[in-house]
Amino acid sequence: MKLSLFLSLLLTLVPAGAGSQDVAPDPGPGRVVEEGDFSPPQEAVLDSVRADMAIGRNWAASRRFRRAFPEGPGADPELILLLAQAEAGWNNWPAVRNLVEPPLKAGGLTGPEGWYLLGRSLEGEGRWEEAEMAFGQALSSDETSGSDSGFLALARRALVRVHLGLYRSALEDARVLVPAYPDLAGWISLEIAEAAAADGAKEETRLALSTVARAEVRQLGWALLPEALLASGDSIGAEAAFWSYLPSLASASHRTQAWDRVGALRLARGDSTGAQGAYHQVLAGSASGDLGVRAAENLLSLGFDSASAALVGARALARAGEHAQALEAYGVYEELSGEPLSPSVKLALARSHLNLGQGGRALPLVTELADLEDPAMASAALTLEVSALRQVGRAGEAREVQNELIERFPANATAIEIVYGRADALRNRGDLEGAISEYEATVAMESSHTRAGQARMWMGQLHLRLGRPEEAQRVYEAYLAEFPDGRRADEATYWLGRTLGGEGFEEEGRKLLRRLPLSHPISYYTVRAGELLGEPYDPPLQESADSLPFPGFLRDGLAAHDRLLAVGLDRRASWEFEAMADRVRSDPDQERRHRTLLRLAHEMNSRGFTREGINLGWEVRREGWPQDRHLLKALYPFPYRDIVLAEALERGIDPFLMAGLIRQESAFWVEALSRADARGLMQVLPPTGRELARTSGPAGFRPDDHLYVAEINIHLGMAFFADMRRRFGQDLPIILSAYNAGPSRALRWRQYPEARDMHLFVERIPFTETRGYVKNVLANRAIYAWLYGQTPDPEPRVPHG
Repeated sequence: MKLSLFLSLLLTLVPAGAGSQDVAPDPGPGRVVEEGDFSPPQEAVLDSVRADMAIGRNWAASRRFRRAFPEGPGADPELILLLAQAEAGWNNWPAVRNLVEPPLKAGGLTGPEGWYLLGRSLEGEGRWEEAEMAFGQALSSDETSGSDSGFLALARRALVRVHLGLYRSALEDARVLVPAYPDLAGWISLEIAEAAAADGAKEETRLALSTVARAEVRQLGWALLPEALLASGDSIGAEAAFWSYLPSLASASHRTQAWDRVGALRLARGDSTGAQGAYHQVLAGSASGDLGVRAAENLLSLGFDSASAALVGARALARAGEHAQALEAYGVYEELSGEPLSPSVKLALARSHLNLGQGGRALPLVTELADLEDPAMASAALTLEVSALRQVGRAGEAREVQNELIERFPANATAIEIVYGRADALRNRGDLEGAISEYEATVAMESSHTRAGQARMWMGQLHLRLGRPEEAQRVYEAYLAEFPDGRRADEATYWLGRTLGGEGFEEEGRKLLRRLPLSHPISYYTVRAGELLGEPYDPPLQESADSLPFPGFLRDGLAAHDRLLAVGLDRRASWEFEAMADRVRSDPDQERRHRTLLRLAHEMNSRGFTREGINLGWEVRREGWPQDRHLLKALYPFPYRDIVLAEALERGIDPFLMAGLIRQESAFWVEALSRADARGLMQVLPPTGRELARTSGPAGFRPDDHLYVAEINIHLGMAFFADMRRRFGQDLPIILSAYNAGPSRALRWRQYPEARDMHLFVERIPFTETRGYVKNVLANRAIYAWLYGQTPDPEPRVPHG
């Protein structure tokens, strides 16, 4: 059966399983594979290739194909297209072009699929003129004309023409789309208008905007005509256009943007007074954000018209980290106000001085405030005084001021942090008795503070480490007596139950542990309690309501969203999602609203847009929806499930452990990027990816292209996990510590005496982030196995075109 590229791009049904690992025999040296000339084993391999592709394992499919046909697809059009589609699925554009370009030029490959793939490969390589031609060839085929799938080639060509500056030609393509896909045509027209405006193409900008039918989408381009005038050199006309728009702009943010542009244009033509007025309007409309900061910066030279405006500007600059300019604005405020500075302004001045490393200038400001009767001001001043003294090298005096802060304001958050920090430092140095004493002091300062709860948990662990289970028991009992529903009640209950069991009160301990699924169904400690009891994780959650509604407007909105993704307009697809969510939120019927939001969450999760889906789940939970399977599947999504299952099966790894790890690493967001440059689902660093790819594939690995491909990222991430497992054995907390904090640290930590008991070891992990990471992954593993381990749901996928 001949494959259609367009249909394969739009398929949403996923086969139940991946294909086998069978490899067809080599067809023989120099032999050309003819169409239909496949042996039964080769047909089985092709079925497996198609099955791999259907679940998103395109790299695996291409490898399987090339093993079965080591001399390539030969002249068979079906095989050429099949392999090219597989290579395209993991962004291997050079391979796609090498497969389809020669037979297309020779006439051996006809029809739209080959030309479309060539266009995508050329597009991926930035060869825009050739891509335009290729998409045109795809559109010239009789098979494409009038078909539902032809919009892909037409939309792609329109966007390529935007890159080439062929705005009128791009607009012709967009207008062809209007009858069948008016929303898609509107978004493409907005793309055309934005590019044309940047080029100063005024008429093309106007024409493109006139093609946008939806008023709310057209409103997004409200500034494009003035911007086109400006880019064409008509700054007077641009200023007049922005000015004329101001009365009609309903959005406060749009009015602020318009005032910002008016201010810049007036300043550029030397109208300082007019610019000053415009920037004051910006500051009044948006004291935070880039526009407010820019207005404040300009008003420093143009002049603030009042003390209050100068103060607003100073605070905006300080929030943005522009502390030198903030100090200058505070000076203007002091001059215009003509009054002594208030304590709050003096504190703000001191903070800016400290951020600039000017502790000597901050010190006199805060010293005079430390004796104020106002506890909030005095404690804040003492906190800043500590920082100022440290900056000027007076560490001894800084500690004395810390002690004064602790003595005068024991319930102050900074004072509690100081004492807790001292306890942590003693614990890290091995002075466990000293640490317990400081943790006790932390609790005594304010028992309801978060740090007090953490201090109690550390006290219990340190008593256990010192062989004093009775003391640990008293700590946990005291916490539960005061905070039976506290943030750490699950931890205290678990360790109290375990301690009682070890002290001969086994039945009492088991009763406590069995309370955890009822009080904390979704908790690391509930999972651990089940392990101790030898009972499976089966939280008694509320039964799910009936199936979630799927109203027509949501189906239509998701279809529009998916079309935008298919043509590469991801940013516009995000807007469509927000529009859908806002429409659902406007439903006055709370239960229907929540159920529909959960449906939208599930739909977005299934498409890999898990940030949106998970956030919707939390939104519904905050509004009172009970913990049931509908909610948990929104909060713990499993997109790319079949890829995870297949890769885990090949490596002998628990797939639900991998799901739990991915949920913790990236929340299943394929484009996740950390501050450390870790990328994708399993947060693989580019150097690690390169090293792993050398031994595990893929050949030609490019971090920028491949770490954001789900299959490749999962493949490399699991390869790294498997390597950690080989190095550290079967103790999951140590393996997970190595994955998160690095193998060298895990090697040191496994020397702890607690490593004989993995439950104790987790609590001993010295890094707060890694300790929480390990707990979350282990809890996630149990949740994913409970949610998805029995009867897997079909996984709809909407591939990007």
